[in-house]
Formats: sequence, C-alpha cells, structure tokens
Amino acid sequence: MCAACDELAGDPFQLKRTEFSVGRALLEGAKLAWHEAGAILIIAFVFAIPGVIIEVLIPDEPGQTLGTSWRVSILYESLVAFIGSQAVLARLIARAEGRVLPVGRAFSLSLQTWSRCLAANLRAGLSVLGYSLLLIVPGVWRSVQLTFIDVAVLRSTKDPLLVSKQFVENRGWPVFGLVCATFATTWLPALLVTVVLGAAGELLQLQRPASFLGGWVMNISAMVQLSVSLVAYYGLARSRGERLPVLPFRAPLA
Repeated sequence: MCAACDELAGDPFQLKRTEFSVGRALLEGAKLAWHEAGAILIIAFVFAIPGVIIEVLIPDEPGQTLGTSWRVSILYESLVAFIGSQAVLARLIARAEGRVLPVGRAFSLSLQTWSRCLAANLRAGLSVLGYSLLLIVPGVWRSVQLTFIDVAVLRSTKDPLLVSKQFVENRGWPVFGLVCATFATTWLPALLVTVVLGAAGELLQLQRPASFLGGWVMNISAMVQLSVSLVAYYGLARSRGERLPVLPFRAPLA
C-alpha cells in the first residue's frame, strides 16, 4: 500500500488523527467497546466465575466485616483478574489500529506482560499511597498522572508510569475531568446495578447468582473504562505531536 492508504488502514476510527478531548474520548471509547462487545461480555463473564467459587469454598463467618472470602477476592482481583482486562485491551488496541488479534493470541499477550503489568500497578499503588500521606489532594493528582499505565504496558516499550505521566503533563485538569466523567458514566451505573442485584438476591434467596451477575457487570464496566482510556491515550499522543511507534506486538492488518 502507499503511505496514505497504509495510514488509513492503520487508523480506521481516526483515533490517531484527532486531538484529545473529554467528549470524544467518552464517545469513541464507547464506540470502540461496542465493536468488541462480544469479547468483553464473554471474558468479563469468565473472570466473574471465580468470585462465586471463592464465596462457595471460603464462606464468611457471621458478623465478619471483612471476611476471608473478601480478602481472597481482593487477592484474586490483584493477581489474576486483570489478565482478562489486558486481553480485552489488547484486542481494543488491535481493532483501533485496523489489526486482527484472535482471543487466544490476546490472552497469550496478556500473560506475557503479566509481570510487567503487575509491577507497574504495584509501583503506581505505592506511589499514590506515598503522595496520599502528604494530603488527599496530592494522592488524587498522582492517580490522575498514572491513569494510562495499563494502556502503556501494552502500547509502549517504555516505563508505563513515565509514559502516563508524560502524556498527562500540562493536561492534568482535562484528564481529571475525563476520569470523573468515566467514573460517572461507567462505574456508578455498574455499582447501582450491582446494589439492585444484591438486594434482589437477598429478597429471593439467590445471593450467589446475584453476586455473580454483579461481578460480571463490574468487569464489563472496567473494560469499557479501558476503552475510553485507550482513545484518550491516542488523542493525547496527537496533542503532544508524538508519533506512536509500531505496535510492540504482531497482528496482521484486518
């Protein structure tokens, strides 16, 4: 292909050619997630199953505020659950750049970058905690600076924390606005649905199915948030005048 067609084929949603804006990130993020809805629904479903298994195998004692199953669930979310999210993110990146990435290859890529993703999130968590010890506001600001580490793990070969910080530099307030808007349009509705499911489960004595469905909804919400973050990542790269390198993983053109 000529250079012009190659550029078009590698950017079917024009995400690399449009500068960052909160509204566009939300709209195009939802559109991109819609194109990967099948993978998102299935992978979110599969990774919600262990939550119910943990509840069955490790029941909480009556009166426990933070039971054993809750602690094991947090451990599962921290060490395992993000494998599914990163696999979805890999497919979102591929689709955004006109590529084909089968589900199996997406999971293989997620497992290959597991240690890098875990280390980046651990460092980010410690960094946010350190800033929070000064005051709440520095901690919030630090978390905004590190919004894009999950995307950077897959889309860049550089230090994910450094990449995210550089992308947010001089655009902190718009990115903060995006974080708040994404929270309001994805996480809050998912939380509301989860609360309603929990209440219905208690009423109908179907706590475990309700818990599973709630976990599924929250997983879907997290994956849609990743789609929004990815679109913002492309927009910020454009706004910075930074040409993204060739994909650090192989995937043929669609």
